Amino acid sequence: MDCFISYAAQDANVAKALFECLQSDGISTFLAEASVVPGDQWAQVIQHTACRSAVLVLLDSEFSRKSAWVQQEAGTGLASGSIILPVSLDGRRELLPGWLAGIQALEAKSGPNLQSQLETVVNEVRRHVRSTATAGTYRALRDATVADFVLQTLAHDQFDGDTDKDGAWSRQYDRYLNIYWGTQPVRADVSRGASLTATGLTAERLAAFSRAKGNDAAGVAHRALGRAEQFALSSQHPTEGGFGRRSISLPSRGPPKLELDIRHTCWGVRTLLAIDPTAFQTFVEPALEWLSWHASRRGEHDRLCWTMAPLLALLNDERALAISSWGGNRSLLLPEVEHDVERDFSGRHHAWVNGEPGKPEWVGTDNALYVLYALSRTAIQSARIRDHARLAIRHLASRLRPAGHGQAGLPFFTDRPEVGPTAQFLEIIVMGHYGAENLIPAKRIQEMYRFVQNSLADTQTMPVTFPWHLGSALVVPELRGRSLAIE
Repeated sequence: MDCFISYAAQDANVAKALFECLQSDGISTFLAEASVVPGDQWAQVIQHTACRSAVLVLLDSEFSRKSAWVQQEAGTGLASGSIILPVSLDGRRELLPGWLAGIQALEAKSGPNLQSQLETVVNEVRRHVRSTATAGTYRALRDATVADFVLQTLAHDQFDGDTDKDGAWSRQYDRYLNIYWGTQPVRADVSRGASLTATGLTAERLAAFSRAKGNDAAGVAHRALGRAEQFALSSQHPTEGGFGRRSISLPSRGPPKLELDIRHTCWGVRTLLAIDPTAFQTFVEPALEWLSWHASRRGEHDRLCWTMAPLLALLNDERALAISSWGGNRSLLLPEVEHDVERDFSGRHHAWVNGEPGKPEWVGTDNALYVLYALSRTAIQSARIRDHARLAIRHLASRLRPAGHGQAGLPFFTDRPEVGPTAQFLEIIVMGHYGAENLIPAKRIQEMYRFVQNSLADTQTMPVTFPWHLGSALVVPELRGRSLAIE
């Protein structure tokens, strides 16, 4: 979401006028009065949207200063990295909360000049949105296809110019980490290492898209992959072989603390294998040797699904098995890693969450999508994991929510369907080795197709999403070529 308007009920008229100005300018904007649909959990929708918006406009007045809700929304946006833009409605800038004292406030007083003042606010919001490029959604091009829109979104999400993350997909990943860990600050080294996960997830989709026949926009994917390649290579330790830029400060990690993280090395390898499975052998081979040594000595905190799923995929990946040293260690490591993945599955939650007690329900959906995707491109050896995968798919299908007009979508943070997770679920159904198409009625699958297509086309109702979810739309043949004309 580009912009979130935080306001007190008494200032609803100004808030609505600003909302209409922002929307007419093509800036995707959340206004509680207009954006929360009947049946949604009001507080939950507001909280999650506030922390995932690029800019939070705080309408400051005598009423908002007394509103605990407004202050909480602004605090949530600030903690998650949103740009806070105060707009004084009564001209009393000196009464802004102390934590906003260093931020230049605008004014928008009721009267004959209100419209011109709102245009100034719109211009400022637009400037911030363009400079940060953190929004996960963009205006659809006329006569565009699903692939056109998704490529545009991915292009904006890729870092440009940052020496640590240039070429990585993680503008939205930093926001995700803030949501996942709450108020804990995300350190730069964690963000750099975590960027390898988002980059691997996205690079695999782009590489598959660029190799597909008849893609006029494949050149965009090639250029993005070239930058991702450079990011991955620069993240590899020059002597040890692992990837991750010494990402040792993850709060969830316990002793022994690995200098380079197993998970991020898995995704660094997957990135290079996706781009070219043979050209990077001199980089992949030492990385796999590093993995062999450290994975066999992994601690309890290294056994969560986020690490074990991509490791299990590499153990079953024909491209990696072509490297003799990796294949030689496979017989010892495979049963242990399979056991770790099996024990992390919760029959109660139908997802791999046993290692993350106390997390909210959306984490189960997130983990299920992640593990199913991570393993979807390789043949799963364990019959038990195959059974777990089918249970997870059935459970995800049971969570699908109607979105009107013969559409259905998968909810993520709230009970409202979201386009990105729905696209990833479609990829798992169509492209995975799970036989999922036999687990879900064909009619429901078509409802998901229509939901993704129409959600991308309708910028007024486009849900917030993460690009590494949305990138799935590039991989599914029936989806990527669909027109964005609303059905």
